[in-house]
Amino acid sequence: MHTLIDPQPGAGVPGWLGPGVEIDKRYRIVEPLGRGGVGMVWIAEHLGLHRLVALKVLHSEVAHEESVLKRFEREAQTLASLSHPNIVALNDYGIWHGSPYLVMELLQGKTLGDLLANGQTLAHERAIDITLQLLRALSYAHARGVIHRDLKPANVFLQTLPDHDDHVKLLDFGFAKFVGPATGSAVTAAGIVVGTPTYMAPEAGTGATLDARADVYAAGVLLFEMLTGVRPFEGEPLDLLRRRLSEDAPTLAASRPGARFSEALERAVARALARSVDERWQTASDFAAAVSPKTASIAPAREAAPPGTKSMTPQLVLIGVVAALALGGLGWQTWTRADGSESESGSESESGSESESESE
Repeated sequence: MHTLIDPQPGAGVPGWLGPGVEIDKRYRIVEPLGRGGVGMVWIAEHLGLHRLVALKVLHSEVAHEESVLKRFEREAQTLASLSHPNIVALNDYGIWHGSPYLVMELLQGKTLGDLLANGQTLAHERAIDITLQLLRALSYAHARGVIHRDLKPANVFLQTLPDHDDHVKLLDFGFAKFVGPATGSAVTAAGIVVGTPTYMAPEAGTGATLDARADVYAAGVLLFEMLTGVRPFEGEPLDLLRRRLSEDAPTLAASRPGARFSEALERAVARALARSVDERWQTASDFAAAVSPKTASIAPAREAAPPGTKSMTPQLVLIGVVAALALGGLGWQTWTRADGSESESGSESESGSESESESE
């Protein structure tokens, strides 16, 4: 399940970098894994441990731009400060031939973006499971003063493990910011709009200083999309900003006619998507406590195909399900390597691969 990509001339790949090249006498480049707007992700081998890793390098034309370098360094610093089963692990950081690089664990699986392509929806139990894992990662990061600020399907990697096909790994902390433990003030300057418009909290578009509740909102959008196949608001960035500030999010039922959702699940998602930060779930842990198996007491028994797709079997309803939700930024895209039988296209993230992908 791994589809390789060919670096193309003029794609910004440093001329010294390619298969067989050794970096810092510790890593040997094996093959390209993913390419984004500002960088490239390679599969590399650790020469001492003989283990494959994901190695992320900036494109040559942006490797010396201060804003890009700061984001890259921020990503390294953020990941170095975090150690959680649902957050991608940083193994190393360095500078080679003038270009900084990150070394992260190489993951096998796909992104949530791959799973939700073309309006696909997930069974309530699966959606809630993914959501709960994501909220645990956010709760851990928030407790350490880190706000992600760019949660989206491409940044939620679903790792395939022997006992779990949807082990969540949160990717791409390039937009993350640290907040002061006492004041909650942002270390990064306020007034700078960052993130992906369709998943941004209403206050993000006003230049207000963001806190952990912005991540809670984005997590709510992800759960909404997993359950309905659509996002609460669609449109151009300015229209999205206006509607999020002036309109309440639609209900799950209104966004997916014919599907049944429990009142508890409707309330949990609606509160996560509240326009006012004070009316929203105040922490990721609060949201997780509201999203439990019993909240999905009425749920489809199977995942639904995108709108317009004919089903071969009648839709069943499953009683008593579990719930979950899911987080690429600035042109980083996640890709998949193909193993020769099945390949999936990627989304954006630290890893740069869909199937076997490095995450942030």
